[in-house]
Amino acid sequence: MTNFVSKIYILVLFVIAFPSLTNAESASEIRAWIQNFNVNGYRTVSESMFSKADSNGAKIVEDLIKKGILERVTYKEVRLKQNEGKFISRPQEIVGSNFDAIWSILQQSLYEKEGNLYYIGSDKNVKQLTFSGRDREPRLHPKGKWVYFVHSYEGKWVGDKYYPPKGKNPPKENNSRVRVLKEELWRINNDGTGAVKLYRCESGFDAPDPDYDVAYIENIQFSPNGDKIYFETPEFATESGLRVMDANGSHQKLLGAGTNTKIVLSSEIKNDNNRDYSGYIITAQHHYFEFGGSYDWYYLFTPDFKEVGPVGEDRKSLPGDAGIIFTDRLVE
Repeated sequence: MTNFVSKIYILVLFVIAFPSLTNAESASEIRAWIQNFNVNGYRTVSESMFSKADSNGAKIVEDLIKKGILERVTYKEVRLKQNEGKFISRPQEIVGSNFDAIWSILQQSLYEKEGNLYYIGSDKNVKQLTFSGRDREPRLHPKGKWVYFVHSYEGKWVGDKYYPPKGKNPPKENNSRVRVLKEELWRINNDGTGAVKLYRCESGFDAPDPDYDVAYIENIQFSPNGDKIYFETPEFATESGLRVMDANGSHQKLLGAGTNTKIVLSSEIKNDNNRDYSGYIITAQHHYFEFGGSYDWYYLFTPDFKEVGPVGEDRKSLPGDAGIIFTDRLVE
């Protein structure tokens, strides 16, 4: 059975590698190429399939080979690149078959300039989304309609000293010795309408200026279907906390300690129920040795944050044949 996720994995790399080609080619032509990309058995495909999709098919094949995406099996056939005998791309049936929707998402992009956010749609027109000069870390929702981003506090840093806007120094709260510079998580439609604040971080870490703490928000991630939004905030003395909420900002809660979090889109390796690890969480946590000292280690958690077990000292510790793809591959 032809597998859709492997085809999407190649499409992501294809779009990144050949932006000028995707601008010139229609979605229907690209669909023809993707739908005829056979990933069964040895996962080989005739080079003629590329020529049918594009007049420069031979050059496309050569460029994909140079970029390590494909490798030649015979003078007429190519397949996905292998790594130590294992295919880099692993087939998983978890995305579905809505090609047009995914194709639209892959053509969209975001960027930040001088604290403002910009969106480029499938028509390649640039749309400025925000105008505050204080926005960063834009992330496109897997369904392509919304953009999530961090809205930072006012004021500026000069070296290790913070200077608030005139008359807008944040107050000290609860008899605290410091003032907290609070960041917010917002969502906006990709046409610039419907901006809404979803979360405000209230507690912060020590800042270089001893008179202030910074309540930061960072590392926005999505569940495979986009129903859940994950992000990190300052919660513990030695590490960040991992929070989750629904796509509309409801049911927000702290899951626990977590830094450099990634959400699994699909995996070749199976769990005890013979299912892949779609929706599982891989994040780093800080722990202490029994007789002194400490270390940071990555752990695997279920979607409801029940620990499965340790992964290693970094995500590179994942076995090559695990075939894990993270959700941000499709949206960043």
